[in-house]
Amino acid sequence: MKTPTRAIPLAYGLLAFLAYGPLLRSFFLADDFLFIEDVRGWGSWLWPHDLPGQIIRPVVMLAFRLDHAMWGLSPIGYHLTNVVMHVVNAWLLFAITRRLTGHVRTAFWTGLLFLVFTGHAEAVGWVSGRADVIGTTMSLTSLWLYGQSIDRRGCHTSLVWGSYVAFAGALLSKESMIVLPALAAGLEICCPRDVRRRRWVRSVVWRMAGFAGVMVAYFAFRAAALGTALGEYAGYDPARALGHLRIFLFRSLLPVTWFDVPDFSNSGDVLAYLAIAAAMLRIAWLRRSPVALFPGLAFLITLLPVLPLEVSMVEPQGERFVYLPSAFGAMLIMMMLNAATSRVGDVLRRVLSVSLCAVNFIALIGVSQTFAEAGLLSEQVTASIGSNLAGTPANGKVFVLNAPDTYRGVYVFRNGFLAALRVFQPGVFREGRSVHGIVGHSVSSLKELVSVRSTGPTAFHVDLHAGRIPYLPISSGAFYTVTNQTPGGFDIAFSDSVRYGLVLYTSRGRLNRAGVVQGTGAPFGVIDIPAGEVPCEEGFIRFAGWALDGEEVTRVEVARERVSGLDGTKRELVVLGEAQEQRHPRPDIARAFPDFPNHDRAGWETQLPCSTLPRASRTVIHVIAANRNGAKTDLGQRLVRRSGATVR
Repeated sequence: MKTPTRAIPLAYGLLAFLAYGPLLRSFFLADDFLFIEDVRGWGSWLWPHDLPGQIIRPVVMLAFRLDHAMWGLSPIGYHLTNVVMHVVNAWLLFAITRRLTGHVRTAFWTGLLFLVFTGHAEAVGWVSGRADVIGTTMSLTSLWLYGQSIDRRGCHTSLVWGSYVAFAGALLSKESMIVLPALAAGLEICCPRDVRRRRWVRSVVWRMAGFAGVMVAYFAFRAAALGTALGEYAGYDPARALGHLRIFLFRSLLPVTWFDVPDFSNSGDVLAYLAIAAAMLRIAWLRRSPVALFPGLAFLITLLPVLPLEVSMVEPQGERFVYLPSAFGAMLIMMMLNAATSRVGDVLRRVLSVSLCAVNFIALIGVSQTFAEAGLLSEQVTASIGSNLAGTPANGKVFVLNAPDTYRGVYVFRNGFLAALRVFQPGVFREGRSVHGIVGHSVSSLKELVSVRSTGPTAFHVDLHAGRIPYLPISSGAFYTVTNQTPGGFDIAFSDSVRYGLVLYTSRGRLNRAGVVQGTGAPFGVIDIPAGEVPCEEGFIRFAGWALDGEEVTRVEVARERVSGLDGTKRELVVLGEAQEQRHPRPDIARAFPDFPNHDRAGWETQLPCSTLPRASRTVIHVIAANRNGAKTDLGQRLVRRSGATVR
């Protein structure tokens, strides 16, 4: 009796919605906010402006634009797209496996294992993980079309051209899909056609030339859009890739993530890899067909471009990178399982298949719940800022001392905190307000406590308790200085240039008031050049930097400290003059401080004559910015050494 294949997509769909049901209504996370902000403003069609990397993925951007057109800011539609595409991928893997093996049941269990594999939570559950999902859809479609064109009656040209088009879509979705021609070549080798060798070689060469043409067009497009064909992908590190091979093998094949990677020696690694290779060869020998070699070959090929990347063994971070390799990993596991139980009977094979899928399915539901809780956390924090703004004046500043970076290994805000506020709380930025985030930290509970206490009129101490800061040191900003940094907390002091600053912190899943800092609203800025102590014998020394103020910077003065025995005992600085060039363009400062007057002309520069400095001295030079109200700020000091001065 034939297996009812028409019911398989429905079964896949039902199980997918049961597994990913907890997160369908969950809020956006991390990079999602940057994508949505970009598509709302009809920005780039290639990649969000505020996300780093030399990346072009127009197919992914198109998917976000279509979702936004249909669903607006409702997250359910975006999650639905990911889940549906995941079901499609499982069905495509079923179709490819059925054609390779000729067994519907083997193909069904392969697709099902891929569908419920625990390591897919990040790619499917995180909206921004869709680059791997869509890229895999395009890649499997291309491979299926190519496989359909390989038969004993010749070549179907339309199928081959369809494979090329799908390959182009895969490249424009994710760069790692570039290995698809190698998969097609592997399919040709493992599934030889019944034609003469010379004709077969000529046919394969022409088919591979088509893939090569798509790749040339893709690299030309990258070069035109980014100014470079390879960019950051030119530095592939084989040693780094080999060092990551063990963890990628585990994350691509194993159903759970709550144990450590076995600490094999190098010889142990080699033995493990040889055991897998021996199992593949054994299957091929038993079946008297090279087809059995294809899953293992494809698995290793798809791992190659992602091996230099980082993936966690015990958390979801980075597991999206194994999405495509795990498809062929599932095929490999099921073919090995069939070979191992070929002489035992169907009952044991079915029991083992059901058990393997059930373990993955149960674990996947738990990880999906974690993603749903991370979404709840991001939604609560984003929504809670509005209730804290009462009394904040126009042009005031809002400082958020801490925000969730990850929740149990799931990204919460990471790069997207300010974008989340701009999209879902635009009122925060009205009337000239600006928001400044200080640091992100890990969170393990929705009600995790963070304590903030005042240590002075404009200073605070932050204690994260159970939370941890993943990246140290924390950079100080134009308005604050961060000191006493540890993974569990830090001290922060705000400068006098903050006329009014509302200080908030995240605790127990929402933003809370820590206090208000008020200063004179003096100017602020930095000295960029010179970076440190410099010699000065003759000629000039160039000083340059930038300065801003809530109203207007009226002048930038250069002064020196008095030299003992030369300038008397007065404590005042000796003014050497004003910066000759003020208010020249600084695009970087304009982007960083768009709400300040003259932000597009914040630069200053001056040439300090060496002849104005005392000889045989180490002179401390100050640069002072002043506003129209007479408030002044010392932007910094630099040491200048003339001949005869002692170097300490």
